[in-house]
Amino acid sequence: MFLFSCGSGDGTGEDKTGEGGSATEITDPDKELQPFMGAGGKIGYRLSADTSKVVIPATYEEGLPFSEGLAGIQMNGKGGFINAKGEMIVPAEYEKLGIFMNGKAWVKKGLWGIIDASNKVIVEFLYDDWQEIFGSNYYKVRKGQLFGLLDKDGKTVIAPEYEQLWEHGTEMLVAINGNNQGLLDLTGKLVVPIEYAYINEFQEGFAVVEKDGKKGFIDKTGAVVIPIRYENAFPFTESLAKVQKGKLYGYIDAKGDMIINYMYEQAAPFAGGKAEVSKGGKFFKIDKTGKCVEGC
Repeated sequence: MFLFSCGSGDGTGEDKTGEGGSATEITDPDKELQPFMGAGGKIGYRLSADTSKVVIPATYEEGLPFSEGLAGIQMNGKGGFINAKGEMIVPAEYEKLGIFMNGKAWVKKGLWGIIDASNKVIVEFLYDDWQEIFGSNYYKVRKGQLFGLLDKDGKTVIAPEYEQLWEHGTEMLVAINGNNQGLLDLTGKLVVPIEYAYINEFQEGFAVVEKDGKKGFIDKTGAVVIPIRYENAFPFTESLAKVQKGKLYGYIDAKGDMIINYMYEQAAPFAGGKAEVSKGGKFFKIDKTGKCVEGC
């Protein structure tokens, strides 16, 4: 595919409708127009409400759905944008296109950059790849083998200096260099140093981390709040976290105090004040003091 439409299907399907254009007045092309495939595999645009009415004849090699009043099309192997009248608004000079969002679109000319509807370059052509993250409010970008972050206006938040970036909840990014992970906030500040083998998502204010083969807990400031000393540890639920020693499980509180000792062969998280556990092959439920309350 020549065209690239982030988050949208191409909406095309072969059609035998006539190729003549229509004088129909279009007020909202995003809703009123859809691409179709005409004779010879060419793409045009017709009314969504009446697919027999062609508004823009099928003359394009490829076509994206309208977004913010503009549709990406391909002519002679190059991409640009047209309006609902079929007028060329952004010249067909790009290798690949995204769709317009918030007045801007990603386009590729050797590398990816961002333009506005007047074809003004908003973000220089610097990036090998990009991806919308955090609900389209940010762009993860790749330059060579390193990743960075732009905000929705195209401003650099994090320069490409990490081997990978992943969303972590709704407020942070996992930053990876080598075999280690850390956490960045959405201003680019390093909140958790890049020194952990693994960082789980925060739950009840704590995240499980792994370092040197052991696990513990950090808070959202990056402070180690429960020492990294457990063979295995699991997220907090209802103020208790399951931890493992050898083949047995127990539960700790938010201070790291052992509330229910290691004695269970299997143990589930607490839900509704109870947790299902097994001991000696028998399954039963305990309360938060370790007292058996069901299946005793």
